[in-house]
Amino acid sequence: MKLLNTFVLLLILSISGCNPEDLVNEITSSEITAKEKVSDVINAARSNFTNDAQLAAIYGLNVNSNGKIDLLKPTQNAFVYVVQSDTDQTNEFYVPVFNSSPVKSPINFNDMLSLVKDTQAKNILGFIFGKLSTIHLDPSANYADSPEVLNKMFARNDVTAFRSANNGVKLICS
Repeated sequence: MKLLNTFVLLLILSISGCNPEDLVNEITSSEITAKEKVSDVINAARSNFTNDAQLAAIYGLNVNSNGKIDLLKPTQNAFVYVVQSDTDQTNEFYVPVFNSSPVKSPINFNDMLSLVKDTQAKNILGFIFGKLSTIHLDPSANYADSPEVLNKMFARNDVTAFRSANNGVKLICS
């Protein structure tokens, strides 16, 4: 019976023109957009941080032009999700991991603040971090991923005029 099932599967794949390796790669793709992992991050945060966890921000490092990173290259690119608790007025950082649940960073805003030696800088950052712990992303809003944002930006008249007047200028997103 097992042999028959394998034969039928191979027959279907060959008739459809689908390469089995492509199918496996598509199912286990390590490339993600920031939006794809939001629910996983929130679920992880609600189970190991706080019940009122909310998404406060998403930071991307070396996000490609399609708005994606490759989870198999964590030293080259990443998404970092800032999750906050309105009750505790604190934030935690989460990072998605390939074929696993997102992990909470051992460092948060308070830990980073403790590393700052300059008193004035520490006060400014403390104010900013305090503000960030009370502001969160609206879960009902529709936020655009990087490619959508770039398309909207390049369609603006002022951006088009700037790029025309400054031929050769390159946009660098970090």
